[in-house]
Amino acid sequence: MTTIRAEVDKKFIRRFLFVAIGCFFLMLWGLYDAVVTMPREKARALAYEELTVQQEAGGLTEAERAEKWDALTEEKGWSSTLPDSSEHVDGDIYFQWFLFGLGLVLGVFFLLKYLKLLSSWIEADESGVQTSWGESLKFEGIQSIKKHKWNKKGIAKVEYSDEAGVSKTMVFDDFKYQREDMGTIMKMAEENLSDDQIIGDVRETSKVKPPSSSSSAIEQASEEESEA
Repeated sequence: MTTIRAEVDKKFIRRFLFVAIGCFFLMLWGLYDAVVTMPREKARALAYEELTVQQEAGGLTEAERAEKWDALTEEKGWSSTLPDSSEHVDGDIYFQWFLFGLGLVLGVFFLLKYLKLLSSWIEADESGVQTSWGESLKFEGIQSIKKHKWNKKGIAKVEYSDEAGVSKTMVFDDFKYQREDMGTIMKMAEENLSDDQIIGDVRETSKVKPPSSSSSAIEQASEEESEA
């Protein structure tokens, strides 16, 4: 019994890994700012606000406040630019924690999606189609194949009835799974169907591949020789 297996296209699923890495980078960026950068900025803001309170209470002149601020920033190694308010910095800290949580959730989601697809496959034998995630159909149960998106997007919907007579749909995707093998599986699925059961496109065996440029040149040369 011949079995055709279409493994997942590693190039297709690699994008999920790249997105996961990007999300984890966002998570680490948010974490660093939340626990290092922003608390340091809040300490600057509180120190400046304390000097401002002293000035407003009459304990410091504006020049003395500026002098103390310059001395404090030099001592602490801070930037001498005027900081935002501590309330504003608190908002920035909350936002960085939000980025941390967002990056963590999305990173885990896309990483799990990548790992799940990494070993996935669709295979067919003489009786029907099976998948690595437990979905299966019998060729004799296929009711129709909708191929409206097959040529452009590589997606077809196979409508079938399971052994209990329940109508279900299986998606064939030759973009996510190895294209040549999925094409063979499609031919096997179409073999016992009538033309009116194949909707949105013709059956695969009816399609004629255009000749390559090299073969066309050979044929043309042969014709010229025959005419000569």
